[in-house]
Amino acid sequence: MTALDCEVIAAIATVSHILFIGAVVDAKTCSDRRPLLWHARQYTRVGEQIGAQHGAG
Repeated sequence: MTALDCEVIAAIATVSHILFIGAVVDAKTCSDRRPLLWHARQYTRVGEQIGAQHGAG
């Protein structure tokens, strides 16, 4: 898992959202933790549920 610390350098208003642009000021990687993924309106771990839904595991 990698976490990025960013400094907001711009904000762009769209029709329904605000898009923030950031410059990375620090990055940390932790190899003993797996990332979460937002998919089908729920969080899941990478490779678990999505792979099972598509016959890959």
